[in-house]
Amino acid sequence: MVHKHAFETLDRTFKDMMSNPIKIFGGKTIVLGGDFRQILPTTPEGTRKMTVDASINRSKLWRYFRIFSLVTHLKDPTWIKIPDEYLIVPDGYSVKQIVSIIYSGILDRYGDAEYLSERCILAPNNETVYEINHYIVSTYPGETHHLFSSDSITSMTGSIQRQ
Repeated sequence: MVHKHAFETLDRTFKDMMSNPIKIFGGKTIVLGGDFRQILPTTPEGTRKMTVDASINRSKLWRYFRIFSLVTHLKDPTWIKIPDEYLIVPDGYSVKQIVSIIYSGILDRYGDAEYLSERCILAPNNETVYEINHYIVSTYPGETHHLFSSDSITSMTGSIQRQ
């Protein structure tokens, strides 16, 4: 249901993040699921042609995808085995585990832009992003400062003196 432009933007973002402008998605594996003929992207007030053209299989990236078809319907896929080193133990410390794996040695290198640009944690929603960011920042030494921004401009009280 995602517009092809979103995948093309993701491709450019990963190429930038991974400093690998040649390989699709910066060399990372991306897995998509679903039946693209049954679940089309939404195109508000779009024609049938516009909706079909917005599909991922109409993207310039499509030629790089490998298609796998499910031939057996399993309600309980016990045959899927994820290696233990990729699993996170559900003990309430999942964020700590993810951060310690992806950002090992962060306390020594949190000011190193190259180190940080080589790492990324993708999260399913903003709440998870906030939780991860909050945990990482809480591990940094020193005092925390909160900076705020505004989407509107308010008039200043008083006058500005020019020198």
